[in-house]
Amino acid sequence: MNGLSETELTHRLAAKYAEKAGNGNAYAFVPQVRNAAGFEAQRTVDAYVMALWPSRGLTLTAFEIKSSRSDWVRERRRRSAGLADFFYLVVGDRSI
Repeated sequence: MNGLSETELTHRLAAKYAEKAGNGNAYAFVPQVRNAAGFEAQRTVDAYVMALWPSRGLTLTAFEIKSSRSDWVRERRRRSAGLADFFYLVVGDRSI
């Protein structure tokens, strides 16, 4: 693979949303969020970011990180709408 790994992409997302100011963190970054506890979980979202300042809209953004084309093709079949206010695919290689 020529592109960035899932771990590298997760670290880059975490760094992008690490903004702080006098009144605290601007965002909460939470990786690997399961849709239920224990054996009931059927899916894991690679990362969620919640804007914590009302001026940012208090939005919830979901990220699916893809480091291969086959992983991206599988993701296209999933129903991802409704998981957050915004949903993004993050890819580590332009060929994906």
